[in-house]
Amino acid sequence: MPTRSYVEQHLLGRPAPAPWAPNSVLPDYGGFSIVGLPGLIERLFGGEDRSSALADLAPDLAVTDHVILLIVDGLGYRMTESLFERFPDAMLASLAREGRFLPLTSVFPATTVAALASIGTGKTPLEHGLVGYRLYLRETSAITNMIRYSMVGNGRGDAAFHAGLDAEAIVPDPTLYERLDRHAVEVHTLLPQHIAGSGLSRALYRGNGSVHATAGLNDMLVTARELLARAASRTFLSMYWPGLDTVAHVRGPETDAYVAEWCAVDEAIRRELVGRVDNALLIVASDHGFVTMRPADYLRLDEAAGLDRNLVLPPVGEPRASYLYVRDGAKDAVERALDRGAPDGLVCVDSTALIEDGLLGRGSPHPEIAYRIGDLAVISTGTAGILHPYQDAILLRGMHGGLTEEEMLVPLIASPL
Repeated sequence: MPTRSYVEQHLLGRPAPAPWAPNSVLPDYGGFSIVGLPGLIERLFGGEDRSSALADLAPDLAVTDHVILLIVDGLGYRMTESLFERFPDAMLASLAREGRFLPLTSVFPATTVAALASIGTGKTPLEHGLVGYRLYLRETSAITNMIRYSMVGNGRGDAAFHAGLDAEAIVPDPTLYERLDRHAVEVHTLLPQHIAGSGLSRALYRGNGSVHATAGLNDMLVTARELLARAASRTFLSMYWPGLDTVAHVRGPETDAYVAEWCAVDEAIRRELVGRVDNALLIVASDHGFVTMRPADYLRLDEAAGLDRNLVLPPVGEPRASYLYVRDGAKDAVERALDRGAPDGLVCVDSTALIEDGLLGRGSPHPEIAYRIGDLAVISTGTAGILHPYQDAILLRGMHGGLTEEEMLVPLIASPL
């Protein structure tokens, strides 16, 4: 089995796909990436139809009847290392020492919508087409929030479905949950109650007939324990906890509040799961990491001369991975407006480069992918991002979506309980 240092050197030592992305960490599609998590889980249950460097770890992990996947939103690999050094007696640190602890890459963009879609399907963003928090969808003829499925001009949740978007077709099939059903694995998903019935959850967890809305993290882990105690067959539990991500956005990823939330997650795992579940393997991973952002790190459209008037739509995607729709003949002017000569790490490229250079992945492109990434992409490889001019936009203290090590590397911890 590859060591942690070997995987880390592999992920950090790969060449950039193009000169525009130097000193960046790129997704390791087909290798040590969160895209490989579904293949690993299938292999743990005896499936042999998927192979990747991550799935090939399965024979070295304990064979069990039950597998628990806990996605802790917003937990970066470097941050995990730092927390383990600070809290060597933490439960997750102990599980990492007793089991496996490796870095993985997120996807591009390193954001929740794209990452969770890949974790739920084993497909790259190129294939599943969910490439940002907000996207212009031809299906709705509107800029659409890809979590709430509201639209600019209609802020009601799930409005996009009433405008013609097919909820059952958002995520390509088959999902991980549909594939596990073919292996006679009982599947449960546990989510916070405020998102359990959301449009994104309905799309991501298609094929899972047992979605449990929980009142908080402790309730989620207690419910998981009770489900496994009653399980009469091989069981897969998928859990998602967004609390760390929320704190990182609002307070910042290098704050006492972030550390306190992580400690609360760690202690809940110690108290509710470890030593209380028989014959189970716990896998803890994340969708992306975080970087700190100051107000000065946000570029406003009116600060770049000629930018605002040359766009036909507001920027979509993420502040650190934005897609621009540009007026005919205005590409050069927009690129000049964004070339400020500042060492902020903002890079503007033709959107086709995201496909040609493999940042979005490999495989068969989603039929709408070219329309969803606009004409130009503005990607952060450093400190800066674009403030998207929407009514609910605020200067968050923590962000993600770019190509820095802090955003792109996430932990994989796998250990028997």
